[in-house]
Amino acid sequence: MEGECHNINVKQVAYDYDVNGVNSIYFLTDEGGFFPDGCGYVWIQRGSFIDLDEEPVYHKPYIEMNEQNGDYYDFLKVIFSQKTISILLERSFLGKKQVLANMQEDLDEKIIDFFVNHLFLGSVVEYADDIDASLKIKQTIFPKEI
Repeated sequence: MEGECHNINVKQVAYDYDVNGVNSIYFLTDEGGFFPDGCGYVWIQRGSFIDLDEEPVYHKPYIEMNEQNGDYYDFLKVIFSQKTISILLERSFLGKKQVLANMQEDLDEKIIDFFVNHLFLGSVVEYADDIDASLKIKQTIFPKEI
């Protein structure tokens, strides 16, 4: 993906759970921010209950950075490589349409499964050539099933 992006260096990944399992992920960064140790964050989540007929906007993932301008966005493309996650959004998020998360460690199945089956983004996920074949996850959970 090309163009300007939010380029974040992720030092830790944290998950938040509800009764339906994982519903949000925090990418903690070195930048000053909300958390007590001075970490900044990018937070991505979906609602615990999704009624697509009543509130279709809640079908979209919610993204927020350091408590600024969180909103629901269509993710047009998510590309996983061994140590990065590239996200292309349908409209500007804090002035940019892309988020590049640079991980300190290799991506694991849990992170990829979050995007594919908890955010329901299997149709827009792509994998770079350097990603291990065992990490390529197929979407098996869909919003209407919840």
